[in-house]
Amino acid sequence: PIEAKQGAASYVAAELKKSIEESPRDAKNYLYLMSVLNHFSPQTSNYDEVMSLGARALKLSPTRPQIYFELGWAAQTRKDHDVALEYFRAAIDLNPYPKESHLNFLFAAIIADREDLVQQEKEDLTDP
Repeated sequence: PIEAKQGAASYVAAELKKSIEESPRDAKNYLYLMSVLNHFSPQTSNYDEVMSLGARALKLSPTRPQIYFELGWAAQTRKDHDVALEYFRAAIDLNPYPKESHLNFLFAAIIADREDLVQQEKEDLTDP
């Protein structure tokens, strides 16, 4: 039931907030909370919190692509397509080899109806 899912998500978020309080210099705690908020919030109600957590996480670990992914998905949920694409591009720029970074960018470009970026990314993904 939806109430059980919401209760579980609230519990997990509260526990992750405790982890952040206990270890405020551990970027993964911020990343986990961002992920939970993005996953369990189909609306944009957690957008500001995800963005705030992301800013703090990036100060601790500016080269962790997963932080950029979560920021990108939060922006995408809010239909801030250009912002989302910037975050996904930043993840690619950090390390162009993982396919996950390219696929996230590709999906965001498709959702943003940016055929120019879709075609370029397809070419980048299929080049040997």
